[in-house]
Amino acid sequence: MSEPGTTTRPSVDWDAGIGVLTIRADGLAPHAQRATVTFHSRVWIWLDDHARPTTVDLLDVPEIMARVVPRARRAHDGEPGDRGVIRWLLDPDSDWVWMPLGGGPDRSRLAREGRVEVWLTGDLPLRVRLWVPVSGTADRDAGAPR
Repeated sequence: MSEPGTTTRPSVDWDAGIGVLTIRADGLAPHAQRATVTFHSRVWIWLDDHARPTTVDLLDVPEIMARVVPRARRAHDGEPGDRGVIRWLLDPDSDWVWMPLGGGPDRSRLAREGRVEVWLTGDLPLRVRLWVPVSGTADRDAGAPR
């Protein structure tokens, strides 16, 4: 149980060996009515010093997704989200979605083309699963602005 004023992060499972990342909202009822959207996208997975995902960027989001993801407001981007939900924001200039996962600072980035599956209940993501190729190297330019 979390202390008052703290947030619980979603569950994050990263299998770098096969290139599967699964993010689950722990704070939403599993029996809620849901829809599934599947698409292909350029994906950036930001990693910390221990190769754990800290942020995910989806650069080619279909219009149906762009309509349900909250638009980023620069003054509020760093505010904590609700407990146990998957936080996601839409860059209103590029229709690019980013999901902060928490953890250490970004040290490297995997830039891949991948398949994305999002389970939604209303406009809230219950689960996001990414399949990305494991070949290639990580970029070490994590200090560059996103």
